[in-house]
Amino acid sequence: AEVGSLAKLPGRQAKLEGGTPSETDLGNLEKVIEAAGADGELQRLRTDFLNATLRDDIVRLNSQFNLRLLELLGFDYVFDGEAHRTEMYEHVLRSVEGMKRLGRQVSFVNVEGFPNTFIPYMRGGKLSIKDDLYVGEARTVKEAARAPVKFPITGAYTLGTWSDLGALPQEHMIGGLPKSTALRRAVEDLVLEFADKVVNPSLNGIAETGVARIQIDEPSASVFEGQEELFYEATRRSMEGVSGAELGMHMCFSKDYSTIAGGG
Repeated sequence: AEVGSLAKLPGRQAKLEGGTPSETDLGNLEKVIEAAGADGELQRLRTDFLNATLRDDIVRLNSQFNLRLLELLGFDYVFDGEAHRTEMYEHVLRSVEGMKRLGRQVSFVNVEGFPNTFIPYMRGGKLSIKDDLYVGEARTVKEAARAPVKFPITGAYTLGTWSDLGALPQEHMIGGLPKSTALRRAVEDLVLEFADKVVNPSLNGIAETGVARIQIDEPSASVFEGQEELFYEATRRSMEGVSGAELGMHMCFSKDYSTIAGGG
């Protein structure tokens, strides 16, 4: 068994905003500990979490609590449930040079009825990783874990298809392509640029930390029909040269994966 995402600890947001966890938050924390067998270390981490005042300490203790919980439950691979992250898209994009944050939100509902909201970014220039995107987080999680670590990252196809193309379509239209073809080429360019310049170096860096598995999350992989070959190529480029860790993929937002599973 393994887990990628977990809800943030009850009371975390209140603490990060300088407030106090509610009685409901405290009760929910206690229920988690009781369900895990009233483990003494979880109780200590809960107490330290509630006493913490600095953001880094609150996040670190949330991370350690989640790791211990999954270890106590006997999971084969553990992760801290993205305790260090805000969410799976903007967390990445704010660390990518060449992407500009837009002043609007995008909302959608997945196939299971859960709402999702994020702020999209627009391509404004050549992409590169401008600071530590995943490697420091991977080292921190691995050092705190006692079981093998599975480390998830967001894939190139999702990052590219969730982002604004910027001037890429116009550049292709200036070259003489019709609008529909220019848009398709622009999507391909951006997805593959994310694969080459963001995801591949991230995978190589994470693998060097010694985590057991790396999971590429691609919620958009089965959403857009006719782009299967682009998805396969982005995946190949993302994984190129990566060694030392088992690589896997997680896909969601669909109940029919036959078009993806049948090729590549």
